[in-house]
Amino acid sequence: MITDTIDLSGLATYFTDPSSGSLNLASGATGVTTALSSPLKSGQQWEVSGLDFVFDTDQAAQLLKRQTDPILEIGVIRELLPGHYRDAYKTRVHAISGQEDFSGGMLENAFLSDVQGVLMLVASDQDTCRWLSKSFDLVTPSDIDAVAWHMAVSKRTHDGAFTYTARLHVVDEGGSANIIDLVVNADPADKSFADGLGLSGIVSFQFEFVAKVSASTYFSERRRGRLEDGVGLPLLHGVSVLEEIDSALRFHSLSEMLNIGAFDPPVELAASGVQTMRFSANLQAVLNTSKTLDAGAGHFERIALAVNAAAFTHFEARIIGEEMITRLQD
Repeated sequence: MITDTIDLSGLATYFTDPSSGSLNLASGATGVTTALSSPLKSGQQWEVSGLDFVFDTDQAAQLLKRQTDPILEIGVIRELLPGHYRDAYKTRVHAISGQEDFSGGMLENAFLSDVQGVLMLVASDQDTCRWLSKSFDLVTPSDIDAVAWHMAVSKRTHDGAFTYTARLHVVDEGGSANIIDLVVNADPADKSFADGLGLSGIVSFQFEFVAKVSASTYFSERRRGRLEDGVGLPLLHGVSVLEEIDSALRFHSLSEMLNIGAFDPPVELAASGVQTMRFSANLQAVLNTSKTLDAGAGHFERIALAVNAAAFTHFEARIIGEEMITRLQD
């Protein structure tokens, strides 16, 4: 295997207007231009260290003050969970796993076991088993957009061993309770993810998992520091609840952009008339390829820019960093 590392360069590092192919992301008179970095190919990895912006504006002095609409937003879309891509700066993950999180809820025909070093929910017999988690309170009313649950299936879990239903119980800030069916009578091989939930003002949630088990298997569990054989069917080892939050990389003014970089010339010297300014943003991110890559469906890691064209007369942006190429020798 050979690995080469080079500085990123050339047109591939620039963002382009998807409608025109222009490097100018403010070519439209109004509206927001959204531009994405290109999908990486197999064997590519980009280690991003920053972004470089060059723009013209005749509103520099005015844009020092907070505007009603964002003038620029930067997104870092990563594969936060296998097969599921989210902006890392707009997503908070509430992970349910381990003894403390799994305990305190309601268990029927199931038990918790340390299987290969991971605490799992295990069906105790060939029947309907159910786990309703304890209630998890959120610090402030929150927007929940997606839920992922992590199945414990293995090569020993044969086809037809069980089907399951997953639900999310929520209470909003007004005290109203609601139960959302995430999947019903699903197969373990089906997707274990529900998104686009659009739940707003949530103050607490519970996760419910109901499995109809038709077969058991042998597994190794750790008891008192020793591995012992157990009988049952491992089902689930964790849940991730994804909360949508305000991005720290959404900027309503040039002054806010100073949180992540510097202007040249200094933005404090902004005056009337058209000015050309350069902004160097410090942004650390690693972009990789993935087995789940599907560019048409937006399933790829990338940097995204949303530029308010009304704030600029010209706007160019490029990525600063290194490219690592890994290839196998013949």
